[in-house]
Amino acid sequence: MQSRTFAKGESVIHTGKPEWGPGDIVSAEGQLHEGKPCQRLTIRFARAGLKTISTAFADLKPAEDSMSRQIIKASEESTDPLDKTMRRRAAEESLQKVPEDAIDPFRTPIQRLQSMLKIYKWMDSPAGVLEWATTQTGLGDPMSMFNRHELEQQLDKFRIGVDNHLKKLLPVARKADAGGVQKALLTAGPSAKAALRRVDTMR
Repeated sequence: MQSRTFAKGESVIHTGKPEWGPGDIVSAEGQLHEGKPCQRLTIRFARAGLKTISTAFADLKPAEDSMSRQIIKASEESTDPLDKTMRRRAAEESLQKVPEDAIDPFRTPIQRLQSMLKIYKWMDSPAGVLEWATTQTGLGDPMSMFNRHELEQQLDKFRIGVDNHLKKLLPVARKADAGGVQKALLTAGPSAKAALRRVDTMR
């Protein structure tokens, strides 16, 4: 599964476990799996702690190094009120960003739809709001910056934005591969199915 080599100190996302949030690679060693090179990585994830995984099985990608995340990280230890204000604004911006996998024009419409539908899993459980906020911002504890009510409001706003993207993507995906759309719906969670019903009535 590995398509690139990762190094100690890099920040990554486990695409199969986005709720773990970004993780910093603590150690990296080369290995072989069925004759193919891979790596054994020890990674400290923001929301899941220390994990040791093999790139032969885990699909990893570099964590997004957006300006918002840089501001959040740089001002995390600061006591300056201006830094805290900038940090909060950057975190709010990150909360509303649709994950790249769901909007990347170089991926097929079905791949984007599958990624889009996975986003809605955060709306399916009470713990989802914290997993979503951690994944979006990279904060180990989003409630150090927002209270629960604020995060729920931000998640509602995020859902509206995702619905708008889904509304545009769904007809494109159906035109490209109607069977693929039906297959994607079989594994969709309750909130994703509800969103599909919403966007169908909006068209």
